Amino acid sequence: MSASAAPAPSPEEQALGLFARSALDLFDMWPALRLAISQGWGGDGKQGKTHLAEDVVDLFYTVATSGPEFAAEGAPPQASTSTHEGGIPVPAQDELEQTLLYVVEQEFDVDLEDASERLVARDLILLWRECLRRVTEGRTDDEGELAKRFREGAERARAQDGQGRFEAQRGGDAGDDSSDDDEDDSDDEQMEGVEDVPQLVPTEQAPPQERQEPIVDEDGFEMVQTKKKGGRR
Repeated sequence: MSASAAPAPSPEEQALGLFARSALDLFDMWPALRLAISQGWGGDGKQGKTHLAEDVVDLFYTVATSGPEFAAEGAPPQASTSTHEGGIPVPAQDELEQTLLYVVEQEFDVDLEDASERLVARDLILLWRECLRRVTEGRTDDEGELAKRFREGAERARAQDGQGRFEAQRGGDAGDDSSDDDEDDSDDEQMEGVEDVPQLVPTEQAPPQERQEPIVDEDGFEMVQTKKKGGRR
């Protein structure tokens, strides 16, 4: 008896990989998330971003497979709410926004106050629809318009964040070395000045000349002694 062939993955399952990659790119573009990661809020930012992507992908997969064709016999209905846009089941935007807010708060200790989760949720829904259409139309090898935009935006954001970290590190190193550099510059200036000044070599002190005793002539006058000649004084 031959083993039964494994069922082919559903379009929703095939779209998950495409969606997950582009969702990570979208998160790399999210200014609030970039700030939280760059500041080290909540610990390991890369791990926190991965957890965020996992929860979002799980939500989309749960909604996408909540139809009767996916339900096992006797299984309870899925709790997630969904809407159908163009025949594609997607999470309700408010539920997706709440998921983003909750995971960001848990992973990064951040309360979003800029309402940016609304734009991210909207883009995630549009991205999911694009990924599913690529699968159903047999265009999985072609990069979608949104996927390309998110990939290019993420590349720019990562380059900017990397440059920012490099400049911050460089600035910190420069601050630590500033006093040393000042001392080195001062030493260099002193050395340059010393090179222009002739070195003074100490000389031996000449021995004191012995005081010559006065010479008195025969008349009783003291003779004035000179190098050339003597005379009276």
